[in-house]
Amino acid sequence: MMKMKYLHKLLCLLLGTIALFSLSCKQETASPAQVLGTNNGATLINILKNDKQYSILYTALLSTNLADPLGIYGNMTLFAPTNDAFKLYFKRKGIADITKVNTDTLKNLLKYHIYNEQYGSAYFVMGTLPTPTINGNYIRFDISAGLSKTKLNGAVTVNQLDVIGSNGVLHSINDVLEPPSQNLYDWLKARPEYSVMLEAFDKTGNSDEILKKVETDPTIIRYGQPQMKWRTLFLETNTVLKNAGINSFDDLAKKYSNTYTTTKSYTNTADSLNMFVRFHALNQKYFISDFGDVFKESYATGNFLIFNSTGGLSINKHIDDASKLQVKVGLDVPNSNNLAINGVVNSVSSVLSLYKVKPITVIQKFAGEPADRVIILPNGTISDFTTQFPKYPNDPTDQALFKWIKWGYPVGTTSPPTGRGEWSGDLAVSLTAVLQGFWIELTTPLVFPGSYNVYLNYSGLRRSTAANVNYASFNFDGKQLGDLVSLNLNDNLDALGGSTVGPTPTGVTTYFNDYQYRRFIGKVTLSTTNTHVFRMDMLPASNVTGMWWYNIELVPVP
Repeated sequence: MMKMKYLHKLLCLLLGTIALFSLSCKQETASPAQVLGTNNGATLINILKNDKQYSILYTALLSTNLADPLGIYGNMTLFAPTNDAFKLYFKRKGIADITKVNTDTLKNLLKYHIYNEQYGSAYFVMGTLPTPTINGNYIRFDISAGLSKTKLNGAVTVNQLDVIGSNGVLHSINDVLEPPSQNLYDWLKARPEYSVMLEAFDKTGNSDEILKKVETDPTIIRYGQPQMKWRTLFLETNTVLKNAGINSFDDLAKKYSNTYTTTKSYTNTADSLNMFVRFHALNQKYFISDFGDVFKESYATGNFLIFNSTGGLSINKHIDDASKLQVKVGLDVPNSNNLAINGVVNSVSSVLSLYKVKPITVIQKFAGEPADRVIILPNGTISDFTTQFPKYPNDPTDQALFKWIKWGYPVGTTSPPTGRGEWSGDLAVSLTAVLQGFWIELTTPLVFPGSYNVYLNYSGLRRSTAANVNYASFNFDGKQLGDLVSLNLNDNLDALGGSTVGPTPTGVTTYFNDYQYRRFIGKVTLSTTNTHVFRMDMLPASNVTGMWWYNIELVPVP
C-alpha cells in the first residue's frame, strides 16, 4: 500500500474565484503530480474550448460560472466527460440536452468532477484520492485492471489519462459522475445482500446514530463549508454470514447476544450483540486506500479494530491462543469503498467478531509525525514536521503545534545553549565540549494493556577514541525507568550486540559512520488503553559530538 506525504500551502484564487469555488484560504493541497507536458501553456478551460469532444462540458461550465476558475493559475484536476458521456447521462435522466438540467443541480454535478489539487494518474489507488472534490464528496477509484482502465464509482471509465495544462491536469471520462445521494442506511436498504446486518443495526437501535445521521464538522472547513462527518462500515454480506452458519437475524442474535435466552434487550449497549454491531463501524473515514498497520477505536467504546496491510489487507490479525494458528478477517476489496453521502461501506470476507486485543508493538518517532498527528499552523494550513520543527525554539506556545513532542533545557541555561547545533529534521542534536543538558518528551499513541519492554533507538558519532559520554535519566508517566544510563558512544558493544570496534557489525545500520543503537531502558506494565509520556533528561555532557534520535519502541513482553 503506497503511503504518500503531501506538501501543504495557502491557495486563494483571484478575480472572483473564491466565490465561484467557495474556497477557504485555509486549504490543504497535495503534492503536484508528475508533469507530462503543458499543451503549449493552455489552461484547462482552453483545452476544453479547443477540443470539440468537450463542447457540452465547456458550455456547462460557462453557464454555471465555473469556467473562469479553470482558466487561471492553480493546481487543479478535472475529470472531463466527453460529449458522448453527456449523451449517456441525458438518456439516463430522460432529458434532451444540458439546458434541461437545473442550474444548481448542474453546478453541483460539475463540482463533483473537479479537485482543487493536481492529481496525475500516479495518485490513483484502490480507494480514493487524499481529498474530496470541491463538491465535498469523494470519488471511488478502482485500478485493479490497470491505470489505463481505471474505473470511477464502479461504472465510469477513464478514456485518457494525464492531459496536462498550465494550471492542472485533465482526465477524460466516458460518462458523467454523479455524487452520492443516499445515506448509509438507504444505501444498504437498496442492497438486499446486506439485509441481515441492516436488520441487526435496526434491532440494536444503532441505525439512527450510525447509518442515518448526516452532519458536518464545524471545526473542519473545506471549500468554505464544514466538512461532512464520515462513518465507515466493515460489513458481512448475507453470503459471508451463511458460510458461518448464520442465515437470519435470529441466528445472528442467538450466536452473539448474551440476552437472547432472557430479555432480548438488544438496544441495551451492554448487550453483546449491540457491541458486535457497533464494532463494525468507525466514527471516521477509512477507505481501502487508507489502510496501514494501525488500530482504530470502533463505535463499541474501548474495542479496537486492528488494521494490517502487511501480507494482504486484513483486520484483527493475531495468533489464536487455542489453535496457535493465525486468524484474520480479510477484505473483499472489489466490493469495498462504496460511497454514501455520510460514509463508506467496506465488505469483509469472514465474520468480524469482537476481538479483545492483545499488546502490540508501538513505535513513536521523535521526528516525522505519525499519520494521525498532523501539524495545524495558526493560519489553519497543515504542515509537516521537517518543514516546521527547525523554526521553533524552546517556546511552549510554538511547541503547542506539536502534539507528541516537547523539548527544552535546564533552568538557568540559555536557549539555545552556547555550542549547541540546531535541531535538524531527523532530530539530531550536536554538542561539543559543553556542560549543558537538554530534555525531550514524547507522547505515545494509544497503547493496549500489557507488559512492555521499552527500547530507545538512536545513533551516536564516534569521531575519536576520546571519551564521548552523555548520561541520561528516563521516565515513563513520571516514574523513572531504572538508574541513570550512560549512553557511552565509545563502549565495546552496541545495543544490538555487535562490536563497535572494527568493521560494521552484521545487521547494524550505519549513518555517516555512526552505529545505530537499540538500547533496552526498562519495562512497564500498563493496565488501561491510553497514551503515555516518555521523557529523557540528558545530563551535562563531555565532548558529545553528535546524537541522532529516531524513536522509542514499546515491545510486548513474550
